[in-house]
Amino acid sequence: MKKEGAVGQSRKRTKPENFQTKSEAELIDLVRKGVSGAFDELERRYRPRIVQQLRQLCRDEEDLKDVLQDVLTSLFLKINTFEGRSTLSTWIYRITMNAYLMHERKQKRNRLFFVDDGFQDAASGDGRLAQRADASPFSAMIRSELRTRIDRALSELPPGYRQVFLYLKEEDMSLREVSKRMGLSVPAVKSRQHRAREFLKTRLAQDPCGLP
Repeated sequence: MKKEGAVGQSRKRTKPENFQTKSEAELIDLVRKGVSGAFDELERRYRPRIVQQLRQLCRDEEDLKDVLQDVLTSLFLKINTFEGRSTLSTWIYRITMNAYLMHERKQKRNRLFFVDDGFQDAASGDGRLAQRADASPFSAMIRSELRTRIDRALSELPPGYRQVFLYLKEEDMSLREVSKRMGLSVPAVKSRQHRAREFLKTRLAQDPCGLP
C-alpha cells in the first residue's frame, strides 16, 4: 500500500549549501543568521592565519591551543559586532591579540614587558615577544601597539619617577649618573626606579586589552 500523499509526488530535497563559493560578506551574513556550517567555513578560511599569529606569541602548543579556542569562541560570539570599518582579517587579528593578552593576564605572566623583573622595551627588540615578532609579518604592528601601551603607562607616572625610569632604561645611564643628573642620592634613584617599575607592572596588567 502506498503512503498517503506520496502518489505522483516527488520529495523535495534541500541542496547542501556550498559555502566555499560564498564571498566574505555573504559568509558573514550567513553566520549572523545562524546558518549551519557557515561558521565552520569561516573558521576554515581564517584558522591558518590565526595559528600563524599565535605561533609568534605563545610559548608552547598548549598555550596556543588554549588561546586558539578563546579566539574562535570570541569570533563566534562577536561576529555581530563586526561593522566592516576594517577588513575582517584585521578585525580577527585584534581579537587574537586581545585573547592572547587576556590569557597572559589569567596566567599572571608579565613577560610581555618584564623579564626577571627587568623592563623590556618592545620597540627596541630586546624582549622575547619582539624577538619572535621579527620573523613575523605582524612584527611592525605588534611592536607599535606594545610601544603605544608602554608610552601611555609612562605618561601616567609622576614626572620625577618617569624621568628616572627613562634615564635608566631609554638612555642606559647608571644609577650614579642619574643621581648626578637629577641631584638625588643613589638610594633615592633606586627607590624611584622600583616604584616606577611596580606602577608600570600594575598598570599594564590592569589594561591588557587597551589596544589602540
